[in-house]
Amino acid sequence: MQASRSEGASDPAERDAHRPDIGGDAHDRDAHAHDRDAHAHDRDAHDRHLVGPNDHDPGVPDAEDPGQHAIVIRGLRKTYRRGRVAAVSDLDLTVPRGGVHAFLGPNGSGKTTTLRMLLGLTRADAGTMTILGTPVPDGLPDVIDRVGAIVEQPKLFPTMSGRDNLVVLGRGIGLPRQRVDAVIDQVGLGPRAKDLVHGYSLGMRQRLAIAATLLKDPEVLIFDEPTNGLDPAGMHEVRVTLRGLAEAGRTVVISSHLLAEVQQVADTVSIIGRGRLLREGTVAELLTSSGRVQVRVRPVEDAARALTDAGYMVALDGSDRVTVSHPDAAPRPDAIARTLGEAGLWPTELIRATPSLEDVFLALTAREHLTATSGQGIVFPGDPSGAREGAA
Repeated sequence: MQASRSEGASDPAERDAHRPDIGGDAHDRDAHAHDRDAHAHDRDAHDRHLVGPNDHDPGVPDAEDPGQHAIVIRGLRKTYRRGRVAAVSDLDLTVPRGGVHAFLGPNGSGKTTTLRMLLGLTRADAGTMTILGTPVPDGLPDVIDRVGAIVEQPKLFPTMSGRDNLVVLGRGIGLPRQRVDAVIDQVGLGPRAKDLVHGYSLGMRQRLAIAATLLKDPEVLIFDEPTNGLDPAGMHEVRVTLRGLAEAGRTVVISSHLLAEVQQVADTVSIIGRGRLLREGTVAELLTSSGRVQVRVRPVEDAARALTDAGYMVALDGSDRVTVSHPDAAPRPDAIARTLGEAGLWPTELIRATPSLEDVFLALTAREHLTATSGQGIVFPGDPSGAREGAA
């Protein structure tokens, strides 16, 4: 089973000496020319700044032991166009052991590029990465048997049964047939395991690909957009599978831009934009720190002005309501009422609104001048084309 190849062949210097076995041959190529001298130019301070609770100098060693976490990334950087376009820019990322961790960002924000660097499929320009405490990519041969991954679309043999697909893969790494039966049961494909793959739904094919990653009984699973292109039934199937793997004690890392799905399955989240960390924490922490309050008050324009002057963010909908948020913490209704009262305005209604993960995501990307579908890489001054180029 292979990850599909959406990129062209690269210079042989881009190939890592140790290719990880992630359920098939990993022969992905970096599509862009790599310039080793790209780091020499000065970076804009804004480009280096990380927005979120984990700001620190990547050059300063962490006090914590990386082995305490499933994945630790510090100061990760990848540029293209001779260093003028940063797909990943000084990225810090921490994935705790156990549970489902979602890696979120707009299309083009650097999610897939980061995962490819973590798995040794694309060479990083700078930074450090560890998986289960082992430095990668140099240490991948020591840890790869504890990792399973699907990056981009898996390749299956459509004229073979699902079980035979797994038997071929298992035989290649010396596993007994009993292990194949075990992973089929884990992903719930038992009743259809003997059917030909070309008759599988997209959700079943994705579960078969997940089964392939489980053959080695890994501790860490990495899935790039596992529900992309699936219908609601297929999404549900994969979601149940991912939660079951996490509840069995594994660490499951998923990249995605389907926020409603992520909110239902994830325990912790990292949100990136333009290749930089914007926010990281548990889903509960992100939601409680990003609440809004809907206020009914007249005259609404005067209320919006008073609240804005007090540091709140406001949104008007053309009625006598104003939606109030705060850039640093969830706003408190009593504080809002006090601010309005000091301006001689008396609200008739205050309703605390619990945000969704999508609300948090949109607020963060709007603050970074990104859209929900555009997180393209940074173009440094001096790029004569002025064009942007991002990575998924």
